[in-house]
Amino acid sequence: DEPPSIITVSFAQEPSATLGAQLKNLDNQEDCEQFTPGYATVDRILYGKTLAEKCGLNIGDCIVAINGEGFRRFAPEYEVTEDMDDLMTQLDGSLSFSTDDGDKGGDATPPEEENKYENKAEEFSVTEERKKLKYRVIPSGMNGGEAYKALIRKIKEVKDAKDPENPLCITLERYKWDSRENAWSRFLKAKNNDVPKAMKMIQEHEQWKMTAFPIDLRRPGLINLLKSMAIAEIKVEGNVKLPPALYVDVGRLMTMGGGMSTTKDILDSLLIHTELVMSKASNPCNPKLCVFVDLSEFNVKTANTEILKEIHSIFEPNFPETLEKMVIYPVPRNLRKTISALFNFVTKSTVEKFVLTEDLDAVCSELGWYRPMVNQHGGLSLYLKKHKQPLEIID
Repeated sequence: DEPPSIITVSFAQEPSATLGAQLKNLDNQEDCEQFTPGYATVDRILYGKTLAEKCGLNIGDCIVAINGEGFRRFAPEYEVTEDMDDLMTQLDGSLSFSTDDGDKGGDATPPEEENKYENKAEEFSVTEERKKLKYRVIPSGMNGGEAYKALIRKIKEVKDAKDPENPLCITLERYKWDSRENAWSRFLKAKNNDVPKAMKMIQEHEQWKMTAFPIDLRRPGLINLLKSMAIAEIKVEGNVKLPPALYVDVGRLMTMGGGMSTTKDILDSLLIHTELVMSKASNPCNPKLCVFVDLSEFNVKTANTEILKEIHSIFEPNFPETLEKMVIYPVPRNLRKTISALFNFVTKSTVEKFVLTEDLDAVCSELGWYRPMVNQHGGLSLYLKKHKQPLEIID
C-alpha cells in the first residue's frame, strides 16, 4: 500500500478556534480497530467555515500526534524520512575528515569547527528525540479508552495554556479507501467478525491486488469498451442522499464480449470504474456504491452466465460490503424468476440488495433520481446519456 497523506492543522492564526469536526473514539478494544494507526478519527465535518474545512479534513482522517507528541496504536509502517536525513548526511561527512592532532597527515580540526560539529551532534540528538516522541506508541489499557482520553486531555491542555509560542497543532494521516487501515472493518463484517477468516480474506485480497493492478490501458479491446460507456459512472448533481451509481449495460457487454473486447476487458473496465468511483467516497471507512443494471438491450436467451460468474468471482471477495444496492431494469414480472436464476451463484446477503423492477418510478426512487427531470430529458435513455461520465484517462 502507498504511504498515507499527512495533514497538519495549526491553530496558530486562530488559537481560540474549534476544529469543527466530530471525532470518533477508536479505543474500545474492538477487533475492527486493530489496523487504525491512532485512537481517534474524524467522524463528521461540522457545517461552516471551520479549521477542518479550511484544512481540507475528510471523514476517516486519523489523529496520530498533538504538538509533536505521538498518540499512535502502532509505529508507522511507512518509511519516515523528514529533514533529519539531511542532518545525518552532514554528520556522516563531518566525522570522516577530522584527525587527532595533525601529526598523522592532514590538518587538525580548528576549535570553531569542532564546536560546530558538536552542536550538530546535539541538534541531531534533539531531532532524534523529537522523532521518537512524534511517532510514540501508547497502549490503550486493559479496558480501553485510556489512550483516547489522554489524547483529548492533551488537546485541552494545549488549548487552555493559550501559549502563542506553542499553539495547538494536530497531525493526521489519511489513507486510501482500500488500504488495510480503512478496509479491515469491511472484511471483518463480511466474515461475521471472525478475525482469522477475515485476516485470510484480506491477505488474499492484497495478493490479488498485486496481480490485478496496474491495468494495461493500451489494449484495443479495453479502450473500445471504455469509450463505449457500456459501463460508466452516473453523476447527478444534488443527489447527496445515496452513494454514486455505476451504470452497466449488460446487453451491450454481452454483445461486445467474445468480439473485439474479451471477458478480461469487461472485468478490467468494471475494476477501473469501481476504483475511480470508490476513491471519491465521502467516507473511505465505509465506501458504498449503487449499481444500475440496464437490461433494455439484453436477450435472456443468449445470456452468457460465465461472464456474470467471472464478475462475481472478482467482486465478491475483493469488494466486500461496498454494494449499497443493485437496481436491475427493466425486468417484467414474467421474467423475474428467469433473471433471478442467472444469479443463483450469488450469496444470499448480496441477492438481498438486488431490486428487480419494470417500474421507472421505482428506479428513480431507489437511485435518488427525480422522475420529472428524467421526463424533461426525453426519457431514461437520454437522461442517462446526459449524466454518464466519460473517463478522462482515455481522452
